[in-house]
Amino acid sequence: MTAGAPVCSTDPYDWRESLLAANGWLFFLLFPLVSIAFSDISTPRKIVGYVLIAAFAVVHVAAYRAMAIRESALAPFSGQEPTMDWSLSPWLFLTVFVAISATGLALAGPGLLGFVPFIVVFGVFNFRWAIAGVIFAGCAIACFVVPIVYDLFPELMFFLIIVVSTGAGASFTRMAEQTSLERAALQTDLAVSSERNRVARDVHDVLGHSLTAVILKTQVCSRLLETLDPADEKNRSTIDKMRSELDELDTVSRQAMAEIRSTVGGLRVANLSDEIAAARAVLADAGVSLTVQGESAAVPPQHATTLAWVTRESITNVVRHAKAANCRIEFPSGSGEPLIRITDDGVGFGGSSPGNGIRGMQERVSDAGLQLQTSPASDRGTRVEVRV
Repeated sequence: MTAGAPVCSTDPYDWRESLLAANGWLFFLLFPLVSIAFSDISTPRKIVGYVLIAAFAVVHVAAYRAMAIRESALAPFSGQEPTMDWSLSPWLFLTVFVAISATGLALAGPGLLGFVPFIVVFGVFNFRWAIAGVIFAGCAIACFVVPIVYDLFPELMFFLIIVVSTGAGASFTRMAEQTSLERAALQTDLAVSSERNRVARDVHDVLGHSLTAVILKTQVCSRLLETLDPADEKNRSTIDKMRSELDELDTVSRQAMAEIRSTVGGLRVANLSDEIAAARAVLADAGVSLTVQGESAAVPPQHATTLAWVTRESITNVVRHAKAANCRIEFPSGSGEPLIRITDDGVGFGGSSPGNGIRGMQERVSDAGLQLQTSPASDRGTRVEVRV
């Protein structure tokens, strides 16, 4: 774990780990302590400065303990606000940090600028990038203005250098950790997809083969029954009963085979390029002209599977409900454009609400962190878009 970084796991909070990570840097509060000790301010103001430094250290430890609890329930660096006790909000601790720092600067002098790097690191690791940037800019301005106010800019200019270098280092560390977390999540998704494909293959190969054999056996038995003489009274009732049982067994086996194929289809991970190829064939059979613009390979890998499911469901809707003559699949590449856009010139929703298929797509897309938009096309028909 890096210094200043919140705990980004669901493991129980480890007090010792936090002390060695974020709070180990409290050692550098020795500098404002020394600054106050050798300053020419009055003894009461020095005492106030010492108390404020101690208070800052206590709040710092409490802040990272709270952030550890908070991060155990949230995706790291997601920027979401926790739906939990306000005492776990980073805004609370940021406000306390700023209040202690402002009070210390007013009462104990510019030596307490040593608080500012801690505020910068806390902001970088516990807020969205935009807010962290504002915190960093505010701290840099403070380290530029306060020395000027005290007419000590040459002596205290190093605080500005420390703040800039600390903010840059914390930002690079956060980006590295975020990249590592995203890579780990992608590897997990790939492992799950591989296992799903393996299970689907095994189910198809083992049960599918067995049920096929059962179906063939029933057909053989049916043909053997035809060799018996139904005119024989002894055989007639037996033949009728066996034929009825075999017909029922054949029906059940075929239903089971269909269900297995459906289950295997659900287990297998959709492939975007395969879905485009399948769409061409399905639409051609339905008499619908398909135009594909852009390259499906340009889609970010982490979204390809979701877009494949959207393509499958959208094309199914075109074939079943749209009564369209033309369909278009686009993969726009411009900034701010959707990842995929599927349009048709069919009848559209016709004022009716979207069905289960559209709601299913919305849920799947939402679970992937994307946004599904369905709307009437420019002239007639339906437009489906997926955006980040």
